[in-house]
Amino acid sequence: MIYPTRRLVLSAAFPAVLSLLLVGWPSLLPAILAIDGLILLIWIWDLASMPRVHWFSSQRTMPKVMSHDHWHDAELRLDISSPKPMVLSIWEKLPVSFEVKDLPHEFDVIGRERVVLPYQVKPLRRGSHEVTGTCLLAGTARGFWRRSIWLANETHVKVYPNLRRLESFRLLARANREGMMGVKKVKRLGGDQEFDRLRDYIKGDEYRDIDWKATAKRRSLTVRSYRQEENQNIIIMLDCGRMMTSVEDDLSLLDHSINASLLMSHIALKQGDRVGMLAFASNLMAQVPVKGGMNHLKHLIHASYDLFPRHEETHFDQAFLKVAGTFKKRALLILITHILDEVNADRVSTHLTQLTGKHLPLCVSYEDPALQQVISQPVDTEKSFYELAAAAQIGEWKRKVLADLKSKGVLVLETPPQGLSAALINSYLEVKARHLL
Repeated sequence: MIYPTRRLVLSAAFPAVLSLLLVGWPSLLPAILAIDGLILLIWIWDLASMPRVHWFSSQRTMPKVMSHDHWHDAELRLDISSPKPMVLSIWEKLPVSFEVKDLPHEFDVIGRERVVLPYQVKPLRRGSHEVTGTCLLAGTARGFWRRSIWLANETHVKVYPNLRRLESFRLLARANREGMMGVKKVKRLGGDQEFDRLRDYIKGDEYRDIDWKATAKRRSLTVRSYRQEENQNIIIMLDCGRMMTSVEDDLSLLDHSINASLLMSHIALKQGDRVGMLAFASNLMAQVPVKGGMNHLKHLIHASYDLFPRHEETHFDQAFLKVAGTFKKRALLILITHILDEVNADRVSTHLTQLTGKHLPLCVSYEDPALQQVISQPVDTEKSFYELAAAAQIGEWKRKVLADLKSKGVLVLETPPQGLSAALINSYLEVKARHLL
């Protein structure tokens, strides 16, 4: 498509202003018409220098796999075979959920040359995406016209959950600084399986693990430490229904759930345990069998990268029926949801309490930051008083729901979305240390 530029509009305004002189001097008409004709010829002459599509070709270098909500480097190489100089603007046809730096870019082209343009993109939505092509806006030699040129250059990109967080945890773990991510050092209390070593007593150790002979010999309390049990099963159930559509820190609650689940799965697999996953809303959306080994993390990531919350009611009945029929061995069953109303609270309570004998259920529910903000704000108006009363009532109801789950043998974790990763890892490590499985 061809567009007139601002220069053309200004050049057209010049004879228009001159034509006002005809009111007082009609004899100037031939001169003004000559000027009009000259300007028109210049326009046509400049139009003949319009850039051609075959003068341009592009090649894009971009990661095929990206991490959600992180900047990634990309590069566009543009080969130009123009016989004349021009002004060129360039940008990429990116998905609407991508942010971009250093584009659009405008520069002068001398003639035949190759231009390399580095830029950065940040995907704000997981799933499969496509960069469809490159857009050019090329000006003519005299700058009266510009032409829009489309260069088809497709790149398919898969945006996975926050993989950079896994790498950050690996680096911190190597430096023995997991606490920087909120992960606590949990004392391994040992189990009844295989003796590992003797060590000094730490407050909180079981008295039955004290080795009295070694204590008498060393004159210091000494306990027996056992190897932590491996090959235990962990099943992560992700609620993808309407309750997970809320957004905190530019991420949906489901995004927070997936990021935390993958980070915890990485740690569990590294410790020799086996992890499976089930995602559901009104129907089953994804299922990953329970397996071990670090390579299994790839299957978990691939199964969750294109999961999105749906504005529909969650059918817990179907999901728990699938768990009962598929996962036969005892497992740590982690349900990540957002308890908002009595109906879903009753369903969650019914199904989790029915599994307390066969599995070890852990109910993870989000704290509502907006609710906490209302409770913490000062009461200085009648409206704020009623808001505080309503928030307190909702908070008390939720505390009773979680307390009821605890009394029925269900482990409970309530945390703000931002702290889910560390809280979930700490809960898993505590289960391992206390040998609850």
